[in-house]
Amino acid sequence: AVEESKKGGSFDLEQGRGRRPSGSSTAASNSPRVQPKNSEGGLTVEVVRPAAPIAGGDQIRVLVVDDDAGQRLMLKAMLEREGFAVDTAVNGKEMVLAATSSTVYGAILTDGFMPILTGWDATLQIRALEKAGGVTLPLTIIGITGATSPEEVQRGKDVGMTDLLPKPVSSRELLRKTILKYLP
Repeated sequence: AVEESKKGGSFDLEQGRGRRPSGSSTAASNSPRVQPKNSEGGLTVEVVRPAAPIAGGDQIRVLVVDDDAGQRLMLKAMLEREGFAVDTAVNGKEMVLAATSSTVYGAILTDGFMPILTGWDATLQIRALEKAGGVTLPLTIIGITGATSPEEVQRGKDVGMTDLLPKPVSSRELLRKTILKYLP
């Protein structure tokens, strides 16, 4: 299950809804999102267009996806110390559910190799949902993996990852700069 942030944000897998931490703006309701729905013909996509972009003063929310609890907690702690709001998930299936919820994510940090659905495959699904909806979400997906060979870097690009960082990520500053580099 997606874990609740210390700052009060959460994602409810049963309801498919996210909520912002108390005291933050309600920009999430105006954010672009793609909502998958089941239908007789397969997957249909509902596109919700934003009334306005995220307001300048909002805290940036990041989704950390890793099946290793230690990695999730370490990345979450590093990001929270840098001022980000953080939600976590344990596999690619939860990543897709969270990414298509009403929660606005400035970035998703994902491991490549996970059970149930890999970060590579989850990224492919999210990019396909974006294209099917006729909009490109401002969704930054950064792979964080121990496999950083040229082939793995190319694999990340091929599936639509915005960037790739090697594990273990040892610098909060590098993490912060990488995320901020891709935000509008």
